[in-house]
Amino acid sequence: MVSILIADDYAPWRQYVSALLRRTSWCNVIGEVADGLEAVTRCEELKPDLILLDLGLSGITGMEVFRRIRLAGTRTVIIFVTNDASPEIVEEALRLGAKGYILKTDGGELLTAIRTAMDGGQFLSSHVSESVASARRQRA
Repeated sequence: MVSILIADDYAPWRQYVSALLRRTSWCNVIGEVADGLEAVTRCEELKPDLILLDLGLSGITGMEVFRRIRLAGTRTVIIFVTNDASPEIVEEALRLGAKGYILKTDGGELLTAIRTAMDGGQFLSSHVSESVASARRQRA
């Protein structure tokens, strides 16, 4: 069973993801937050196996949440689930140690991303993968 914290400022999206995960036999949603600072606090309190983290949180950004969680020494797996497909942001997230990066429009890939990340792999949703590959080709 994978314990999951959902950190996203858009309530309908949190509710959708929570409902999707609750229909599986192997996911346990242990919390939902809308604020970046609350995400850090709840992560420290709940110690989830995984956080589904949006970049656009109130308070502090998802990227700052990620940094603070890592500074606290938490081993929580982090997958970004967001609307930002910027290759620079994706590469920064991966460089910092994110195990996944999914666009919300690729939400159908979420369960695969969770399984991949929890098995130690790294997952990029299809549109993110295309965006990063294109940016790398342009730099080469």
